[in-house]
Amino acid sequence: MANRIYAGSMHWLGVAFEDSPQNVKIRPVLILHTNDGIVYYYYITKQEGKNHQKKYRPFISDWRQSGLKAPSYIMIKNPPKIADEGDFKSNSYMGDITQKDADNISAFMDHLGY
Repeated sequence: MANRIYAGSMHWLGVAFEDSPQNVKIRPVLILHTNDGIVYYYYITKQEGKNHQKKYRPFISDWRQSGLKAPSYIMIKNPPKIADEGDFKSNSYMGDITQKDADNISAFMDHLGY
């Protein structure tokens, strides 16, 4: 089955630690959009974050429906992270964000000025 990488889809992706690029962690990510094989995404986390981080972490209220195993948040950073479409393994697809959560995240980003 072909990997489905498109806006609103969620995938597992091996990402390097910012302070130690030789170390990689498999993380869930939300795809924002794709353009000619380039994928723009944000991390998904189970951590609500500390007080100064909470304003950048909208809650995924339909986390079960989206295929996540635990209550989760989107880690909004500007600019978003970037990967090559080839970095996603064929079995990386987890599910899709619901329209309700997509609208919430969009409003959240608008509020932040992104």
